[in-house]
Amino acid sequence: PDKSVKRALMEKKRKKKKVRAIVIIFAVIIASAFTYFSIIPINLDHKIPELRARIKSNLYGDIKFAKLSMKILPSPKLHLKEFTLTSKTGPVVDAEDIFLHVKLLPLIMKRVIIKQITFADTDLFVMLKRDGTINLKEIRKVRRLDIRLKGARFINSRFRFVHELPDETFQTEFAELTGRIYTSSNGYGY
Repeated sequence: PDKSVKRALMEKKRKKKKVRAIVIIFAVIIASAFTYFSIIPINLDHKIPELRARIKSNLYGDIKFAKLSMKILPSPKLHLKEFTLTSKTGPVVDAEDIFLHVKLLPLIMKRVIIKQITFADTDLFVMLKRDGTINLKEIRKVRRLDIRLKGARFINSRFRFVHELPDETFQTEFAELTGRIYTSSNGYGY
């Protein structure tokens, strides 16, 4: 009986060691995957033509970008290089780099919540037309997604604001501007 009890105890210890080893292996695999998807960007350049066509079909204008990469964890982060957006009336955004930090769960419900968008080395052209419309508003054809922007940051960027008055054009240019856009009860403030 002593030998059978010892054998049973030894067998139990071996099983515990096996279970512990399997748990450690799975933990290492999960940690490796998390680290990989957090640190190393996924190159999505092969998806650019398809993505560009899908976006362009929803725009009055054109969109171009040369490179696209994404990090998945802890939240999706997209990086676009050499980005250009034009409307029917002309250029709107010309950026060397754009970084988008998006919330993951709302994407499942076809809602895009952009936590932060960062524009680097960007020219932004905003025009208030004679009829009272803004060139940024006329870009989207159809509103299929609920898109919300929580914050925007511009690094080494230039803004050009043009106000077309009925008889003349007034142009203002800002360089090296530090500002904050915030939400108020009346809309957005700067």
